[in-house]
Amino acid sequence: MLRREHSWHGANFADSGDVSDVANTCSNRGRSSCAGRCNSKDEDALDQEALEVERIRVMAREACMAKVERHLASFLIRRPYASFEEWIQELHPENLHTDPRTGEVKLDHRLYGKDGQHRRLWNLRVDASRQVFAS
Repeated sequence: MLRREHSWHGANFADSGDVSDVANTCSNRGRSSCAGRCNSKDEDALDQEALEVERIRVMAREACMAKVERHLASFLIRRPYASFEEWIQELHPENLHTDPRTGEVKLDHRLYGKDGQHRRLWNLRVDASRQVFAS
């Protein structure tokens, strides 16, 4: 099993590097390496490994998002009138970028995406006048 234990902001989980592609990588690597020599037992083992990797990926994402939710709750208690951008600046400062031409500091545009989990969580916790809409 390709597992490493990690801790991210106190949430413990296991992954295998780039977890978004790991299930395909494991599955494809195993199937191509036995090129015609795999029997159904081998393929079942590879399928089980891919399922386990996917389960670990889901658990890791859930643990991370639970930690993000707890941070947001704490942040809004400490700073009840702060903005989405101020929250992200505290939570994920690596997602701030300075425009070299203007010097303006902006958040990574992906945080404003339609399916963005951070934006969705923010909008669930603040009143309508402070919600952030997808761009």
